[in-house]
Amino acid sequence: MNDNILKFLSNARKNTYAADKEPQIVNNGKTYSIKENNLEYRDTYFDQDRFVQGQELIFKSEKPIWSMSYRGAAEKGADTKKVFGFLQKILREHSEKVRLPGNHKYQEGNWKYKDNCVGDLEEFSGEEKIYQNGKLVHWMKYFGGEIK
Repeated sequence: MNDNILKFLSNARKNTYAADKEPQIVNNGKTYSIKENNLEYRDTYFDQDRFVQGQELIFKSEKPIWSMSYRGAAEKGADTKKVFGFLQKILREHSEKVRLPGNHKYQEGNWKYKDNCVGDLEEFSGEEKIYQNGKLVHWMKYFGGEIK
């Protein structure tokens, strides 16, 4: 994945779910889509109470070139509005790093975000976790890579 596509992915993540925009409802899933020149980003997910499962895709000239699938949940008893609000903030401020290869940690007050991802942009897998007051309140596992 070249730098232009990575920049496009980061910008798309910042300006969809992380920006708290209203998604389109397609086949009972929530879908975000952004197009820029010959690139398109699409994120479709299904949420059931505290669980979420979905897939991000990038298309170039209408052909899929990259994807990431994910599944996660807020822990029982967690304030999902606060948990996902913190997650959206992380995605807005650090979209060029999180859910991509590397290990990333961010903390704000009593909130902590950890993201551990192995591999490279061709093929990777990882897990993000959010803690409030030292207690796990959210987890998500993901994997993805280039489509050739």
